[in-house]
Amino acid sequence: MALTTNLSLTKPTVGADENDWGDLLNANFDALDGLWSTVGNHPFGSAALASIGTSGAAVPLLNGANTWSAQQTCTQGVEVGTHAILNPATMKLLVENSAGQAAGFANTTGTVSCCAQFVVTSTNTQFLLFTYNNSSTIVGSVTTNGSSTAYNTTSDETFKDFIGVYDPAEAIAIIRADPVRDFHWNARSATPGAYAVGWGAQTSHAVSADLATPGYWYIPPQPEQRDSAGEVTSAAEPGRLAEEDEAGAVYSPAAIDQGKRTPYLWAAVSWLLDERDRLSAAVGELQAAVAALQGESA
Repeated sequence: MALTTNLSLTKPTVGADENDWGDLLNANFDALDGLWSTVGNHPFGSAALASIGTSGAAVPLLNGANTWSAQQTCTQGVEVGTHAILNPATMKLLVENSAGQAAGFANTTGTVSCCAQFVVTSTNTQFLLFTYNNSSTIVGSVTTNGSSTAYNTTSDETFKDFIGVYDPAEAIAIIRADPVRDFHWNARSATPGAYAVGWGAQTSHAVSADLATPGYWYIPPQPEQRDSAGEVTSAAEPGRLAEEDEAGAVYSPAAIDQGKRTPYLWAAVSWLLDERDRLSAAVGELQAAVAALQGESA
């Protein structure tokens, strides 16, 4: 009699083992039943036959805490419950889709609100909270020094070839072409009727593409769909740009980063300071001349 490769079940010999087949098969069935009581509904294979536990080479306990010692790749997304805690000393949370685009954090309705928070707690005085990478190059980050937070756009001088001092006349022209306006948010916004002061992204972008990001329509990423038997009914689809009238299209509103205006304001204010110094010197000369004339006439 031979044995099976994985479970060492006894295989009755064809044409032999007369009167032993029943006992052998029953013993094999009992062995399989014993395994089933251990692995439950897990599919058979090396992972399912490993001991169930909370860490190491074991099937994880889904009703208890588990320790993952290697990177886990989840193609269908991960849902983290309320008050989930990540260890700030060792955590690395990489969230991106198949196209390398960052995903977001959302509450159960799919929107980020006051009820959806991502909290990082650390006792370190210097702590890197987030980075945004373009391939392998960091282009932005959020850091803290223990008492304040910095929202950083990469500005390392070793990455730049400077041309010269920016012309303040160009900065002033941009400022004048995109004046601050007051307005009320309309019915398309989240706060209809609310009063505010600021700019319009489309107008700002027309003045300078550096001031605003245009709005666009897109189809959100679609997860893989499976039926009750686990068969794939539709493959996962990455997000893509779309036309306004395309079914399922979602609008991403035009937006501005007010910090982008700082270099233009800085250049204009620098020119104003130079003008103030020039005018102050001219006024001083005039005052001296007037005083001299008054002295001569006395």
